[in-house]
Amino acid sequence: MARKSILLCMASEEEEDLWRRALASQKIVSNAIPATQSLVSAISSGTHTSGEQALLVDSDRLAAEGVAPAQLGAWLAKKQPNLALLLYLGQRVVVHEPELCWARINGIHALIPGVAPAAWRESLLPALNQVAECIGEPKPDAVMLEQIIRILHGKGTEGVNANVTWTHSAIQRLESIGADMSKLAAQMQDAGSVEVRDRTYRLKPYRSCFIGSEAVDWMASHLGTDRDTAVVAGDVLRRLGYLHHSVREQPFRDGNFYYRFSQNANTSSNIDLNEIARSMRAKGGIHIADREYRGKAYPKCFIGSDAVDWLCRNFQLGVGEAEGVGQSLIDLGVLHHVVDEHGFCDANFYYRFRADEVRA
Repeated sequence: MARKSILLCMASEEEEDLWRRALASQKIVSNAIPATQSLVSAISSGTHTSGEQALLVDSDRLAAEGVAPAQLGAWLAKKQPNLALLLYLGQRVVVHEPELCWARINGIHALIPGVAPAAWRESLLPALNQVAECIGEPKPDAVMLEQIIRILHGKGTEGVNANVTWTHSAIQRLESIGADMSKLAAQMQDAGSVEVRDRTYRLKPYRSCFIGSEAVDWMASHLGTDRDTAVVAGDVLRRLGYLHHSVREQPFRDGNFYYRFSQNANTSSNIDLNEIARSMRAKGGIHIADREYRGKAYPKCFIGSDAVDWLCRNFQLGVGEAEGVGQSLIDLGVLHHVVDEHGFCDANFYYRFRADEVRA
């Protein structure tokens, strides 16, 4: 029987090496598209797709090449139907059900959160299981993987994807004191937990926010712990996508910083990201136009605050939920900030759908 093979298209040499070694520990062959070659040209030529069962592609690599994952999924479905597309979201720690539904509709077989050698049991082992399921291989052998991880530790790779490592380590510490992050997020949104209201800072309005220090007060009391641990809990909630800074410029901090809830436990699981993205670009959707800022033209873009208003009005979302939807669409490569400097927020920033990119 022919050995199963995976085609890698990663954004960094360190993560490519990690995936190569991890796959090899499970006797899965991997080949890689070099950084000097574009993904589209590599697949179009057929040079790198002879016999591979799956393509594991880094969302950051796609973004750098200006390719939308949904666009790639549709193209592969026609040209390479036997090549399963796995999208690697290296900056994410978890993916949510609406994102998984979106992926299935758009020909993406799996969304794989970031992996790190120092948190291999929590990240790399489940990721390998996703790959194995996709190509019909048995569950990965944890003992064989651990042997590879020990070798990597000897090479000083503990710092690879430190965000993933920190988050999983923090979750373990919080679980040891009885904290369940999904329950904590839901309880924070209960009436009487933290005060969510419109606020101002330097005469600028910020809708539907709560204050970091007040959330720390509540979490420290609720968890029966100190403020430093409560700050850790808040930042874990941020990294898991339950809350975010009002303009996505700060981690979770114990101070006069404004935050919003990205998800509502009663509505988030019912969100259809594919329908939202389609409706946003359809007739009656958000206002997409050529715009200018400081003398520079930005074609076919829309304003973040306008999109938030439209999402709130048409899908009965709160401001923070609308921002969370927009950020999911950024992470999934559906849209992006016009110069890739901001996450999605209720502000006068310009965003554009990848499908509306003007090609030179």
